[in-house]
Amino acid sequence: MIERIINWNCRGFRRNIDEIKIFIQEYNLIAICLQETCIGRTKTIDFRKYSSYIYYSKAINGKPIDHVSILSRKSIPHR
Repeated sequence: MIERIINWNCRGFRRNIDEIKIFIQEYNLIAICLQETCIGRTKTIDFRKYSSYIYYSKAINGKPIDHVSILSRKSIPHR
């Protein structure tokens, strides 16, 4: 089976979570790179088989912008 990495400007993690789950189920993804996730600093991304890394850029008017996230399959060595 082919292992894949996807890169997606999702423009909101929460509103696209169902599509993200479909990607994970249908493809053998080793990593998922997401831009514009719009996740607040106190929120996390939790998928059982994936480690998540979230970067927050500076805030404008008190609202963080340019969130990027990487989900990496736990069975693949990474850091």
